[in-house]
Amino acid sequence: MNQQELRKALSKGPAPKRLLETQQMCIALLNEQKADLTEERTGFWTFLADVFRHIDLRLWGMQILILIFVCAGVLSVPNVPNAIPLFTPLFILASIPSLFRNQIYGMCEIEAATRASSAQIILAKLVLVGAVNLVSLSITLALAAVETNFSANMAQLILYAVVPFLACMTVTLGCIRKCKRNALQISIIVCLGTSIFAGCLAHWVPRMYELSALGLWIVAFITFSCFFVREIYLLIEIRKDGKIYGTIA
Repeated sequence: MNQQELRKALSKGPAPKRLLETQQMCIALLNEQKADLTEERTGFWTFLADVFRHIDLRLWGMQILILIFVCAGVLSVPNVPNAIPLFTPLFILASIPSLFRNQIYGMCEIEAATRASSAQIILAKLVLVGAVNLVSLSITLALAAVETNFSANMAQLILYAVVPFLACMTVTLGCIRKCKRNALQISIIVCLGTSIFAGCLAHWVPRMYELSALGLWIVAFITFSCFFVREIYLLIEIRKDGKIYGTIA
């Protein structure tokens, strides 16, 4: 059959009799497989358990290593309260391999084509990372309180610990949403930079740090809390719609 005959045959369209037979065969197959029944969707907590099985070893392993390092640091520094911001950004640093696993292995496009949206995957990872980090922060604060014989102001300790933690997590979420090619490197640099800056300020200018720390940390806590809550709200909203959290670069 030449090209002209093929074009002529295609222009006629399907034969009504054959089309009816095809429709009847499809209906019979659907009835046989009971495809008219609504398929039960996977719940978020079931999906969360699936994600946990894939990232638990790496997440817990990195977190335990950082926690050991932080505990050793808390026990060795002379001024524990002021040194707390030096350590807490490291917990986000330990979570980065799990949060950026798709970018590390170049699987962003494949992950975006799965049954779960990118927002749902990131939200599940964030829930697991948040749970692990909460345990690590609690252990660090308890150790700091013991090291200072419970003489330190706990509200001040919590502010010192949570503010740099929230700052690093907010930047990390922003990098994930914008899906820049260098998002992984930016997150690592921000975590290390925040840790080094806070440590140097506490060590070299302790008086200025003490005088300005509480007020600045309260303002920073409110600011970064608003940013972080907004990111979480956006994640939850677009997860409901099955949309992608950011774009594939």
